[in-house]
Amino acid sequence: PCRGLCLTACLLLPAEPKPNISLRPSGGVAPGGAVTVRCECRCRGARVFLSKAGDPDARRSMDPAGDVAEFPIRSVSRGDAGSYSCRYSTKSDPPVWSEPSDPVELVVAGEGPSSTSPLPA
Repeated sequence: PCRGLCLTACLLLPAEPKPNISLRPSGGVAPGGAVTVRCECRCRGARVFLSKAGDPDARRSMDPAGDVAEFPIRSVSRGDAGSYSCRYSTKSDPPVWSEPSDPVELVVAGEGPSSTSPLPA
């Protein structure tokens, strides 16, 4: 029975490639600004999970209609800074999980009124 299980796992792993993750806009965002975390994958009909390193409370999930899942953060605070990654699972039973994406770093720009220099266009 073990050999059968291993064989199944080996066959399924290449079928679910890891998603690509990106930030819109990329780079830093000022406190109170908005940013969207985008996960691109072959995730039609799958559930996409966004997680933040070291913060289990920041987990979010959604069922995208197409091949991009977007997780908006509407009012960014310093607590939102950190390393995010996403992965997805099929809705079969048992679910098949993708590899996690490469991490992307959300940088929250300086704080306080002294650092309100406008970002270069």
